[in-house]
Amino acid sequence: AALQEKGPYHAPRVIQTVCNIFFRPAEYEEEHIPGALNIPIEILREKCSGFDRSKKYITYCLNDSRGMVGAFLLKSRGFDAKCLRGGVSGWEGPLVTGGDGVHRPQK
Repeated sequence: AALQEKGPYHAPRVIQTVCNIFFRPAEYEEEHIPGALNIPIEILREKCSGFDRSKKYITYCLNDSRGMVGAFLLKSRGFDAKCLRGGVSGWEGPLVTGGDGVHRPQK
């Protein structure tokens, strides 16, 4: 999917990429970039062996912490990866939203 990358230190540009995110399931359901995959950081090492090495990967989470770890792990395994600065709030494009902003854990 073509995504427009935006961040405080980057001019907007269109890149061909697969966008991977590292949310907890409830966070993903609440808000994510359209077409993004939700891959919890805990299983990224297992899953990335099946990724296409010819693609660029943008990682993100709510606030950069897991997104930065995800980009580091992918880069250390030879992938072209970087983290979206600012997490999901750094994305200026459309978002898929699925709730009212309040997380209610299931019992």
